[in-house]
Amino acid sequence: MIRRAVCIPALGKRFFHDSRCGWAGPAWQIGNKIDMLKIIGIDPGLADTGVGVIAGTGMRVVNYSYGSIHTTKACSLPARLNTIYTKLRELLEIEKPDLMVVEDVFSLDKYPHSGITLGKVTGVILLAGSQMGLPAMPAPANSNSSGRSARF
Repeated sequence: MIRRAVCIPALGKRFFHDSRCGWAGPAWQIGNKIDMLKIIGIDPGLADTGVGVIAGTGMRVVNYSYGSIHTTKACSLPARLNTIYTKLRELLEIEKPDLMVVEDVFSLDKYPHSGITLGKVTGVILLAGSQMGLPAMPAPANSNSSGRSARF
């Protein structure tokens, strides 16, 4: 196994890379101590926005949690977006993650309107993170996800 640290300039932090399994997880070293890192992963959705939080050091997971932010069809689009923004902002203030990973938007040719709506949801998610000064990274969308969320 070969481990090497790579620097991702946009984040200004070092990430350890494991040759066996690819990207092994973020951590940066200060002297001989490796700091714990907390990442929040978000799967945008208007009805349910999936959220997962993982904390660890190197390849060792110390803690994780997951859930979703639910909105109902009975509410208007602006009200639903406000709910997602407000609940996510509250979660970010409580958890204080170091990094936010947001799944990219994809749209099926049959349903172009859903891609536009997901873009709006992603917009309020990125806004909440930006207002907290949180760096964000995209995660490739899996068009075969079948409703699975928080797979970070």
